[in-house]
Amino acid sequence: MEPTNSNPDRKNTTLASAQIIENGLVISDQYCLKQGSCSSGNYTYSIPVSKTTPMDVTITLQMKTSLPLIIYLCSVNYGNLCGSISNTGLKTEISMTQGTTHKWSLVVAPYYDITYHFRVADPSQATCNSESTSAGETFTQYSFHFYRVCN
Repeated sequence: MEPTNSNPDRKNTTLASAQIIENGLVISDQYCLKQGSCSSGNYTYSIPVSKTTPMDVTITLQMKTSLPLIIYLCSVNYGNLCGSISNTGLKTEISMTQGTTHKWSLVVAPYYDITYHFRVADPSQATCNSESTSAGETFTQYSFHFYRVCN
């Protein structure tokens, strides 16, 4: 996950690691959505959720950076719900964490598919509103697509 940084003035905004705390799943290149989807400042991972995961369980996504950085949760693409579950109370909020260890409590179990979009940046360099063409220069974009087979 950590490419070399050729510009000494730019902080490395790639993740040192990412994992699901509850089951210890390390999110590595093997979860890249397709060939070429994990490069050039833009990483898209596709992560399976067990069909035996209870619908009311949240997961904790832990992301670590080698430097103190900010991680923004910029948006969530809600997919189809499993069965007759209501999504009342579930909403997208732009939020952030700062430091080297970033933990996010995510709702994934009630959905066939759901994607969380994050940006990792130096606090003074980028936000969720920054142009996407700056990916790899002032921030790194991470999309975590969770999917499951519903019962």
